[in-house]
Amino acid sequence: MLLVSSVGVLPCGHDQVRAECTVCAEETSAVHEQITRLESCSGWMARRKAARALRKFDWKCHPEAAEALAGALLNDDCGLVRQEAAESLSRMRPCLAVVHEAVARAAKCDASFLTRCWAKKALKSLGKACADTCSICGPGNPVEGDESLPLVPRSTPLPMDPAVEPLPPA
Repeated sequence: MLLVSSVGVLPCGHDQVRAECTVCAEETSAVHEQITRLESCSGWMARRKAARALRKFDWKCHPEAAEALAGALLNDDCGLVRQEAAESLSRMRPCLAVVHEAVARAAKCDASFLTRCWAKKALKSLGKACADTCSICGPGNPVEGDESLPLVPRSTPLPMDPAVEPLPPA
């Protein structure tokens, strides 16, 4: 008790209202500064650093950080910034509908190979991290891109297309 009274407040563990959480209140200005950099800096390196810096914040306390990363993943013109946003979302593992949609879209059709790879990793990590009550990937809602291919027994030969001729031996 003496320690609590000298420090003032214990960290709330993010189970209280955000306005009452001193940890969240202290980080808010830093989060908004990084979001502003991510959305408005003209240099791609500064935007990439901002995307990397946003991953250290808790998405439950600062959902706007995850939403900004999702926006950068879909809209940034630099592939390295989009890749960093996908990697940050993969590590943050936020259970938000906006993030799920952005990651699924990037995994399917982003122009950058690295971004698609990180978006696929993020899809898998998002599916594992979400609570059972998640409306996006909870029970009965499989994560897109996580379909497993049916296994073909080795004893069964694969069907050959008669129109395709085998290559001559080299």
